[in-house]
Amino acid sequence: MAFKFDQSKFMFRAKRDVTQAMASPDLVLVQVVAAIDDLNKISNLMSERLTEWYALHFPEFKHAEPLKYAQVVMAFDRSNPNQAALAAIVGEEAAQTLSGKANRSLGVVFSPEDIQAVREQAGTLISLYAYRDTLNTYTDSLAQRIAPNLSHIAGPSLAAKLIAQAGSLSKLSSFPASTIQVLGAEKALFKHLKSGSPPPKHGLIFQHASISTAPKWVRGKIARALAAKLCIAAKADAISHHFIAEKLKEQFEARAAMLRQKPMPAKKAVAPQTGGNFGSGPRPFQSGSGSFGGSREGSGPRPSFGGPKPYSSYKGGSHHERPRPYSGQWPQSGEKKPFGGSREGGERRSFGGSREGGSFNRPRPGSDRPRPPFGGNREGGSREGGERPRSSFGGSREGGFKSKFGKKKKFRN
Repeated sequence: MAFKFDQSKFMFRAKRDVTQAMASPDLVLVQVVAAIDDLNKISNLMSERLTEWYALHFPEFKHAEPLKYAQVVMAFDRSNPNQAALAAIVGEEAAQTLSGKANRSLGVVFSPEDIQAVREQAGTLISLYAYRDTLNTYTDSLAQRIAPNLSHIAGPSLAAKLIAQAGSLSKLSSFPASTIQVLGAEKALFKHLKSGSPPPKHGLIFQHASISTAPKWVRGKIARALAAKLCIAAKADAISHHFIAEKLKEQFEARAAMLRQKPMPAKKAVAPQTGGNFGSGPRPFQSGSGSFGGSREGSGPRPSFGGPKPYSSYKGGSHHERPRPYSGQWPQSGEKKPFGGSREGGERRSFGGSREGGSFNRPRPGSDRPRPPFGGNREGGSREGGERPRSSFGGSREGGFKSKFGKKKKFRN
């Protein structure tokens, strides 16, 4: 019997599986953590803009906390400062200081419309901070409900960030302890694998108080111990759903306390290398040798800077003093004949000298007459008595003359 594909049943099962996958609460936790990160970026940008904007009106006012800065912008009036409102935000002493600076401020006096625009920016920033606090509270409650073991050991906020970084609680439970230890430090890890830089000792788990407050030389060991306990806790939350965080936390705290008692290790002394030309260090300099740069131990005098090379430096002597291989006889086979030697049938002439059989200036055969000088007569008559006299440059010709531009012009009658 042939199999018949039922499309309606296939679509029903696909929709059911997608709905079950999307109904996982850890996916909601991932989105909430991403929303908090977006709010942090937006609030930081708006805080920078508010600080630069309000500095035009009151440049003497500075505060490290962006939320309190926005609250002061909302409550402070430079022309008529309210001491009670300022004292409730920044304290009594800081409120008196601001009131004194407001009378002699160098800033521009804003119009009521300008003050209203700046305060709207400050009000939006305050509302963003309030919304972020609401999401943080919701994240903590959601993380404690989804991963109670992980939240009890690492804290709700750090547990939520670890789950969001992994993608889901099931993925986090499949990671080994070494991956959880460097989770969030992927750039430093891949840089170590590519270029051999020092590997990262911790990632997101550095936010745990036991690691961030520990001495630097034991942070890696404490991070490894914490990652091992978090790995066990994530498997318990994703698979068994048993609460075993109390015992895991006690074991981790005992291990962290023991590691904190370790003293700072001494720096390793670099032993000097012995032997060889490079490991024994620089040689002492000796002056007074008379040569450029002096001499060193174990070596002879250095040659002087510049000057001709000695005769022994050339193969067979200097190029001026080296003897020629030709000595009046032909060289043997394989030897190169020197320039200027003899040829068969006579000596080799120099430039302009004689050739075989006579002088270089001998008359050519078939020509008994002497070679006329340049500009003399030719056969058939003289140039002067010929039919067509040869004119000099610029001279006249038959029927006209040649201009300086080379064109022939007729004589005018």
